[in-house]
Amino acid sequence: MVKKVHFFILTLLIATTFSATTFRKIAHGTERQTLNLTQEEKKFLIEHPKLSMGVGIAFPPFQFVENSYRGFEFKGIAADTIRLLERRLGVTFEPVFNITFDRALELGREGKIDVFPCISWTPERADFLSYTSPYLSYPLVIISRSDGPFIGSVKDLNGLKVAEVKTLSTYSKVKNEFPEVTLDYQFEQDTESMLEAVSLGKAQACIVDLAVASYLINKRGLSNLKVAAPTPWGDNKLAMATPNSMPILKRILQKGLDSITPEEENLIRQKWLRLEYSSLTNPYHVLQWALKLTGLALLIFGIIFWKNRNLKREVEEKVAARELLKQANNYNRSLFEINTDPIMAIDREGVITDANKSTETITGLSRTELIGRKFSSLFTDDQKADQGLQDTLLYSSIKNHELEFTNINGKNTHAIFNFSVFKDETGISTGIFSAARDITERKIMEERLKEMATTDSLTGLNNRQHFLEHSSILFEMAKRHKANLSIALFDIDHFKQVNDTWGHEAGDLVLRELSKLALNCFRSSDIIGRIGGEEFAVIMPETDKEEAILASERFRKLVESTKFEYENDLLNITVSIGIAQFDPNTNTTINDLTKISDDALYTAKANGRNMVFCAKN
Repeated sequence: MVKKVHFFILTLLIATTFSATTFRKIAHGTERQTLNLTQEEKKFLIEHPKLSMGVGIAFPPFQFVENSYRGFEFKGIAADTIRLLERRLGVTFEPVFNITFDRALELGREGKIDVFPCISWTPERADFLSYTSPYLSYPLVIISRSDGPFIGSVKDLNGLKVAEVKTLSTYSKVKNEFPEVTLDYQFEQDTESMLEAVSLGKAQACIVDLAVASYLINKRGLSNLKVAAPTPWGDNKLAMATPNSMPILKRILQKGLDSITPEEENLIRQKWLRLEYSSLTNPYHVLQWALKLTGLALLIFGIIFWKNRNLKREVEEKVAARELLKQANNYNRSLFEINTDPIMAIDREGVITDANKSTETITGLSRTELIGRKFSSLFTDDQKADQGLQDTLLYSSIKNHELEFTNINGKNTHAIFNFSVFKDETGISTGIFSAARDITERKIMEERLKEMATTDSLTGLNNRQHFLEHSSILFEMAKRHKANLSIALFDIDHFKQVNDTWGHEAGDLVLRELSKLALNCFRSSDIIGRIGGEEFAVIMPETDKEEAILASERFRKLVESTKFEYENDLLNITVSIGIAQFDPNTNTTINDLTKISDDALYTAKANGRNMVFCAKN
């Protein structure tokens, strides 16, 4: 009997394994049939096993091209969607590399490119392209610097310097729909360059897809950018397109897109648009709040449901319902008051309508003084606070928005805010609910750690590692934009004699005072670092060698004329300076440039010290 049972289980396992394996093979082999393709469409796919694609080379996270040791690679949401369609349709989509998207559109007009996997509709493109239904949709927004002018709509861009890429649909939209708006265009080669131009102040704004902006701002660390305003076009709808001469291919692509399940779609989007949540929030407190708010929501829902179902009940039951609602409100108020975090209710005009005791403590204002006051007036940066409210009304919620409370007693508090919109029974936003977490101690610790990690403890200048990181960033930007950049290395002449004669305390004093002279002499945009014992470096962006020589000579003379007082002695020192200028037309690296300036420094020392020498590179 036992043997029969074992045999039965073994047989069942083999059958199950075989069935699952066989099912996967059958499903994969017949996937094309599940798309309900016509005979004509199947024939087309058999006759066209390879289809060419025109792809955007710099439109992350939707589509972009990377050049690695494996060669060119097409990546992004569109690329993963195309790979899914390749398995569905049994064909290969081959990107056409080494061309711009503008050139790809020209080839599409000539019928030499079969598919555009991720493209938005414009009147010009509609002349030669036929589109599927959109399969990606994200809002178009106006991006500006945090300290830039107020921009509330596209019309507010009138007369401003706006970064743009001619091949993007936004350029066509503004020209066709806002002819009365005059823009001073700063044309760039891709979206990343547009955002960088705004961040660096070369342009005042740009119009981009919100998902693309979020991806690139996080990737490039462009923390001085903000969403200034929405646009009247709503979502940027992206579809696939084929030449008008190939309507059958458009129908096939549409069937392929329709076959993608929500699960498959979510997997692709989560891969490229994964949200990062702050690890600073205590999970225990989050769970605590979630349980309280969920319980409260269920209670209120139960009361409303009960009242709607029992409108004809007797007066005694209605009185009981009112009493229950009163208890619920009292319970809600208790939760509101005992919470240790500052919590406020704010109307659509940004005026406080309610606040708990923790808000009173952190601001030094009573609840009576808080109600009716502008929310933004509580903070050191009122514009950033107002922006947080505007963004919340625009996107329904804003997480981890950092603000600094101003206390009437002079003690300011850093806090992380979570904003969410509350709506009336018709779904219209009536106000904003804000909850904050005091992060002052963490902020102080972060600043201390940052200072320890980036600053030379003796002089207060950038330490070697931080200076090299700054130098690499500025060098790459100069290389990208073919801009001027110079680097100067200087050290103190005969510094050993200072230490030997007056001691190391005198040497430390000279290093500190020399650092102060450098900070006061060079521009605020120049990066100064202590890279060795008595050796310093200055990287000067947007500076040619003539300007670098003038600045260095000014500093040298200042040092020479300064008396460094130590105890009862006056110390005289001089510096030698070596300069190198970056030539964007060469393959020079930042290490090469540093080596050239180092050689120039040694030439200055060899020629008698107390001089500036510029390399002829």
